Amino acid sequence: QCDVNDWRDIVAVAAGWRLSVGLKSDGTVVAVGDNEYGQCDVGGWRGIQLPGK
Repeated sequence: QCDVNDWRDIVAVAAGWRLSVGLKSDGTVVAVGDNEYGQCDVGGWRGIQLPGK
């Protein structure tokens, strides 16, 4: 869940038990981790913004 070497343009990161999620500057999300329960299935996430932006 920590293999984020290829991540680029990340503006925010959240990490949890066996999961890391990164918010890219274009509003899309990338995730790596165990994915036992589908928690890394973020391919359809679009338009995500930081609070107050």
